Amino acid sequence: MKQNTTCSLCRSNNVDVINTYKHHAIVCRDCTNVSHKKKDKYLLEYVFPRSLARAALPRKAFLRLYSDKGDFTASDFYDDSSFQSTSDTEWRKSEVEQVLDQLTLLNISLKDSKILDISGGPGYVGKKLSTLGANVLVTEYSESTVNAMNSLNGIQSKVFDYNVDDISKISNNKFDLIMIRSSIIFCPNLDEFIEGIKQLLKPDGKVLLESYGGSNWSINFHIFIHRKQ
Repeated sequence: MKQNTTCSLCRSNNVDVINTYKHHAIVCRDCTNVSHKKKDKYLLEYVFPRSLARAALPRKAFLRLYSDKGDFTASDFYDDSSFQSTSDTEWRKSEVEQVLDQLTLLNISLKDSKILDISGGPGYVGKKLSTLGANVLVTEYSESTVNAMNSLNGIQSKVFDYNVDDISKISNNKFDLIMIRSSIIFCPNLDEFIEGIKQLLKPDGKVLLESYGGSNWSINFHIFIHRKQ
């Protein structure tokens, strides 16, 4: 990798470049931002042909060890069966508590608010927000998950696939709050997606964007975007 790499946030040259299996991690010593530049080809691909690996390795192993050359699909990363249960697990309870804490800190009222939870399956968070007075629409990639959310959780749900659907078409309503939690990494065209979000947001509406990094370097961030009139 070229030595003149700069920080993607502050453009400083004072960076460390760390070589991981899938990325070059760029760590800025000035602003502490960590960004990643994905490698075009991973180490194992140089020694073991991709076609043979896909046939010989278990699916999960292949997805971890080989880069996406246009032959990965969303279904490769999506375990539909894990979304069919409505049990109140400790993980789901903590997920709800985290969202409620974030909304409280930002002084966001739930009563009578319209909320869009993008890729919010299995709908546990949406159901809880509904009980607190919000009007919630949840999207998911899988039609079977959407059907389960409608029938089991009793919340309004629609199919949305980042790769083929236009988010602006998901509803004729405008929303007070749009939540995009741990799914933005599947969006292939951020510019079009953001334009669609802007069309769905009410004047003075807010967007909660949450994402998580990988295992070698992890970046956890929660961004509130506030649209003013």
